[in-house]
Amino acid sequence: MKHKNSRIFSPASLVVVALALSTSIQSASALDSAQVMSNVKIELDTGKVSEKSLNEMQAVVQAEPTNSEAHLLMGLVLDQVGLLEPASEQFQLAIKYGTGSPEELVALCKRQISMGRVGPAIAILDQGMVKYPNNAEMMFIIGKHLVTMKKLNEARALLDKAYQLDPKIPGLATALAQMSFAFSPAHSRFLADEELQRAPKSEEAHYVRGISNMKIGNFPQAKDDLEFVFEKSPAHPVVSESLAEVYYWLGEYEKAVAPALYLTAITSHADVERAGSVSQLVSIFRKVNRDKLPGVVATTQKDIEAKKFATSAFYYNVGKAFDQVDMPHSAMAEYTKAIAADSSNARAFYRLGLDQELHLRDYTGALESYKAASNLRPGDHELTVAYLRLEDRYANRNGDVAWRFKNWLHSIFSTFN
Repeated sequence: MKHKNSRIFSPASLVVVALALSTSIQSASALDSAQVMSNVKIELDTGKVSEKSLNEMQAVVQAEPTNSEAHLLMGLVLDQVGLLEPASEQFQLAIKYGTGSPEELVALCKRQISMGRVGPAIAILDQGMVKYPNNAEMMFIIGKHLVTMKKLNEARALLDKAYQLDPKIPGLATALAQMSFAFSPAHSRFLADEELQRAPKSEEAHYVRGISNMKIGNFPQAKDDLEFVFEKSPAHPVVSESLAEVYYWLGEYEKAVAPALYLTAITSHADVERAGSVSQLVSIFRKVNRDKLPGVVATTQKDIEAKKFATSAFYYNVGKAFDQVDMPHSAMAEYTKAIAADSSNARAFYRLGLDQELHLRDYTGALESYKAASNLRPGDHELTVAYLRLEDRYANRNGDVAWRFKNWLHSIFSTFN
């Protein structure tokens, strides 16, 4: 006997219910996948992907094996945890199942590069080249990456091929031109000219043309391009060094001071004796009117300080340059700035002491400077000997005839900058 409230389902009604349930499950699954991928994108942007997200992404790609975006995200996650080969396989699947154009793939990789994820971007492009073997823009991006990896022959071949396919890609002619600096600056200039016809404000193209003209010996033309770049990027070491050299050969010595000082600022190190630009600075200082030089230096130093490039080592090296052109007062001013910027700069104390002793005959001041230098670097024989030598001679100065005679001469004949 059947209960009066019981319900009997026909086969047709069961099918309808099953389809509804299936649709509901699929929608929930799609919603979960979308949420998982959204969470992973956020974590990728922060640079910290959790183990939970890794596991969830694995589940998504298993449940949706033809989901291109899921494979792409899975590849990015694997790349971030250092599993490069499995990541490459996921990128291959992402491209295989993707319906986008090669332009969309390039745009995706450019976004990855802009976010600092160069490795996965190149891995994606490597797979993209399998599907789109003649895409010039992909070749260009990979070629530029190979340059940074010092794989110059491979880079040149790829950039050459890209140029043959599409020479109008922004930046391609310039990138290829930089590969020709050493053996064909005239060709580099030709390529840079071509780039500048399309993009007259391209800083990189002006740089390439400027360096090319300098190598050829066309200094006036080089000056125009290097000035353009220096104004925008004064801390570019090759630009500042090259512009200073161009000004020097054109006889524009006062103008040469600014780029030479910037080069000194950006090449000065904590180990203050290491600055390859001091010799260039000295050569330029020798050519500038001595009365004008301190003011010319001060003007550029204000700009360098405003841009936060001035360090204790920078002031120290400028002081050394002044010393080498026999301008001790200016040198001491720089050493004083170096000490103010970093009171542990022992070499600045030492060289300040040398000028105080040899040029000012300020022996008490020199002793204080030598002592500070020796205390900061007790293991430095040069600093310790300087302090002990002057301390001994100063203590016995009244009985030292040579000492007294030198001081008498100094009081009569000394001249200072």
